[in-house]
Amino acid sequence: MFETIQNKVQSYQWLAPIFLRVGIGIVFFLFGIDKFVHVQNWIAYIPVWLPQHVPMDIVTFMYVQGVIEAVLGAFLIIGFWSRTSAFFCAAILFGIIITIGYNEISIRDFGLLLGALALSLREQTKWSVDSWMKICLFRT
Repeated sequence: MFETIQNKVQSYQWLAPIFLRVGIGIVFFLFGIDKFVHVQNWIAYIPVWLPQHVPMDIVTFMYVQGVIEAVLGAFLIIGFWSRTSAFFCAAILFGIIITIGYNEISIRDFGLLLGALALSLREQTKWSVDSWMKICLFRT
C-alpha cells in the first residue's frame, strides 16, 4: 500500500516547482497590491533610519515597491522571466530581512527567500510562458 502511494506521489513531482512558483508569485502580487490599499500599515514596518536614505518620500517609495512586487508576482504566476523574477524577489526579501532585523516577519521572509532562490536556480518546467516561448521560438 505504501509503495502504491509513493508511486502515485512520484508521478506528480513535476507539479512541485509550479506550486512553488505560483505560491511565491501570489504572495508577492498580493503584498504589492496591498501596499496601495493599506500603505500606512506597511510604512509602520519601516525602521526610523530608512526614510533619510531613500531619495523620495516614504509613501511614494512604498507605492514604487508595491508596483515592483505586484509585477514580479504576476510574472511568477504566469511563468514569464521566471528565473530573473525569482532572483529579484529573493533580492527584495534579502533587503527586507537586513532592514527589519530578526523577528517573526524576517523568519517568514527567510523561508520565502530560500524558495525564491530555488526557483531562480531551476529551469522552468511546464505550465509557464517561459516554457511556451522556448517551444515556439526554438522550434526546428
